[in-house]
Amino acid sequence: MPIISSTLNVGHESGVKTAEDAQYEFKMSMLAMVALGVGEIVGSITMGLIVDHLGAKKSSLFNMMFIGLATVVVVIYIEEDTYSWLAFVMTFLWGVQDSAISIHLDAILGFEFASNKTPFACDVLIEALIACSFEIGSSFVKS
Repeated sequence: MPIISSTLNVGHESGVKTAEDAQYEFKMSMLAMVALGVGEIVGSITMGLIVDHLGAKKSSLFNMMFIGLATVVVVIYIEEDTYSWLAFVMTFLWGVQDSAISIHLDAILGFEFASNKTPFACDVLIEALIACSFEIGSSFVKS
């Protein structure tokens, strides 16, 4: 959200942002985030179909393509530094790659292991530990 709101360039001539400006930035950021939700839905359905037709190993190539495409669009958006239709494309592709990775991982964990409890429990534990580590690490960053 900060990257999207920083490209809106709102504010008065004095350089001071009002509460109304902040509300407008928030509104436009949330509007762009709708595309993220749509991307999540499209990505999960698409990746589910890809895994069903090609299998888990070949589906990894599609995941890499989704990640590469999303990364390229994010870099272009950062370089452009203006709020435009690219904000919607960026958040849509980010949603696609996020859900594609999640669905692919769930398919691998569900099909490759005899037990359903152990792999999913390990996945949730590792995600929680990594998230906790990043939160602790970010608390030491001065901004």
